[in-house]
Amino acid sequence: MGAPVFRKISKSKGFHTPVIVISGLSGREFSIPKAEAFFAKPFNADEVLKKAREILSK
Repeated sequence: MGAPVFRKISKSKGFHTPVIVISGLSGREFSIPKAEAFFAKPFNADEVLKKAREILSK
């Protein structure tokens, strides 16, 4: 359900929000192509937080 929502809002003028995907699907090919990062479940919360901080510091 996340990918259709992302596709809709990403078409909005001026949309530049970074996206981190956390998915139960095993492959990134099922994910959002423009995502800044992809984590498969189960995920390591520390790694997700590290990546989020890295993205937000850009």
